[in-house]
Amino acid sequence: MCRNVATRLIANGVGVFLLVQTLFLVLLGANGVAARDITTLSLEELLEMEITSVSKHAQKLEDAAAAVFVINQEDIRRSGATTVADLLRMVPGLHVARLNANGNVVTARGFSDLYANKLLVLMDGRTLYSPIFSGVFWSDVDPVLEDIERIEVIRGPGASLWGANAVNGIINIITKKASDTTGVLASTVLGTEDREIVTLRYGDGLGTSGAYRVYLKARERDPSVTEQGDDAVDDWRAVQGGFRLDWNPSQSDTVTLQGDVQRRRGSVFERSLGLSPPAYTCHLCHVSDFEQKGVNLLGRWNRQDPAGNSLQVQAYYDYTGSTGSQFLEWRAQVFDLEYQQDHTWGERQLLTWGAGARLYTTDTSGGSNYYFSPEGNDWYVLNAFVQDEITLVPEKLFLTLGSKLEYHEDVGLAIQPTARILWKYAPRHTLWAAASRAVRTPSLGEQKAHITMVTRTSDPSPADLVFFNLSREKELDPEEVLAFEVGYRAQIGDRLSVDVAGFYNRYDKLIAALSPTGATVSMDPLPHLETTSLLKNAMTGEVYGLEIGADWKVTDRWKLRGAYTLTRMFLHNQEETPLLVWGEDLEGKTPRHQVSLRSQWDLPGNVELDGWLRYVSRLPELDIPSYVTGDIRLSWSPRKNLEVSLVGRNLLDPEHPEFAEMAILPSESNQVERSLYGKITWRF
Repeated sequence: MCRNVATRLIANGVGVFLLVQTLFLVLLGANGVAARDITTLSLEELLEMEITSVSKHAQKLEDAAAAVFVINQEDIRRSGATTVADLLRMVPGLHVARLNANGNVVTARGFSDLYANKLLVLMDGRTLYSPIFSGVFWSDVDPVLEDIERIEVIRGPGASLWGANAVNGIINIITKKASDTTGVLASTVLGTEDREIVTLRYGDGLGTSGAYRVYLKARERDPSVTEQGDDAVDDWRAVQGGFRLDWNPSQSDTVTLQGDVQRRRGSVFERSLGLSPPAYTCHLCHVSDFEQKGVNLLGRWNRQDPAGNSLQVQAYYDYTGSTGSQFLEWRAQVFDLEYQQDHTWGERQLLTWGAGARLYTTDTSGGSNYYFSPEGNDWYVLNAFVQDEITLVPEKLFLTLGSKLEYHEDVGLAIQPTARILWKYAPRHTLWAAASRAVRTPSLGEQKAHITMVTRTSDPSPADLVFFNLSREKELDPEEVLAFEVGYRAQIGDRLSVDVAGFYNRYDKLIAALSPTGATVSMDPLPHLETTSLLKNAMTGEVYGLEIGADWKVTDRWKLRGAYTLTRMFLHNQEETPLLVWGEDLEGKTPRHQVSLRSQWDLPGNVELDGWLRYVSRLPELDIPSYVTGDIRLSWSPRKNLEVSLVGRNLLDPEHPEFAEMAILPSESNQVERSLYGKITWRF
């Protein structure tokens, strides 16, 4: 208790000091003090940055007929964030919230949930989408931040190239080539929430045609706090290591081999759903000590000729597993193989086509209240895709047509087409529009899981316990979306750029759980009511929104980056029975308005001062009020290869909630605390 009070007093004092210091430096900046040279990209260079996630080959950002946001290495370094999930808070169109120390909510264009199932996440072409729960375990997504080249975020469907589950967006984390990370990097973080983060990385060349790097990273996370201000039981520790090897056997060939090994241990609060004493009496909670492990290995070969034609073959293996939970222990393996070819056809067309196969194998072990039937499952997914980029008017008007055919062993064939048009009607001014169809295949949990929830009635007769069984009466169909998007991207002068995107999505066959319609009395193992809730394709819906991003280079040494997001959801139950969960209540779990404003300021003496303000409107369904919070980062580079920084996060209040626990897979929801950390990064 004394340690918590002291920590909060220190954090409060430092937060007030940094805020006062910021106001002072803002006033000082108006006097035009000379600044050091900076190496950040200009606005024009940002628009010319090459991205790969929209078309599966390199293209300029300004040529992408999609809502794209790129987080570059300078954004990462100056954000003050220590996780990928926190970095994504700067992206318009995304909702990022922390549930507790173990869980983060990351969604695009609505449908916020801990296991958000309509957003595809990739790491160097390897999908991080869990086949068990159709989501991403964000605490396990922990690469060396200094080794990330960029994070490409595509809002809107990308299924015509990337396949099912790229429904509302794609997040592609792209790491640097090994040749860009030679030498030694040592980094240490000490703080109140991130207790310790230690990173060691070494890279070197391999003869005249290759390079490699190896790394080791360890992290210890402090527990979050409950609504009553007490320490929760969700602290954890993780260690991981990995390597990357890049080799150029010829001028036209590139070979990449990379892999990681990870282990994370910690505690988690889980509600007990047992059918025997004492779970059904007063002890409705339990603390589990969990362990999660992961191993992955990826290989890629790329050949490109002088005319711009290329072919690529990629294969990877990914293993993840979790033990220690009282609900479910699981292991999942993914084997993936993909072939892709880019071919110029005449002077005005670029064809991209390919095919792939993926094999999933899972093994689960549950209790009487949560189990999969059967416990072991294997299934495969086959795909083929083609895309044609057509130049209608050179340097002015471009049309993209494409589709992906994907065969899922359990749900059949899905056709996911797209059409995109881009018009450069004036220098540095671009209009674009797109229409797409995408599907989300039901997860293994939705298809095979059997769940029993225990609760109490207000009337003790005939029994004061109710056992809810979640089941399904038939195979679930894939969820579908028809998405319509328009966008405008421009650079206004040399100091201001804007990016605006609007969208309208129509959803069909959304999966939800129906409210029980009846109950039976059972006496085994004790008197109780028993009822069943069916999981069905029960909903349709519409979601529309507006996303705005802007960069303003106020002076040569001061840049502001802002973002605004508007999201409106309207979901409709197509059943006569009311919905229990995952129904219309999702409308109130996504904020209607979000605002982000970041400031990057270079001061004399190799000093940087960065600030970040965020506003998120309320979540009425979860009784989460709106909040405003801010971060400050102050760094100093006494030498070119040494950086020392002090960061305060969530400084505007001691703690605040951002999301609430789930209904079906209960996990504790806690407060996000004000925090402070110091960081030293040394390169040699």
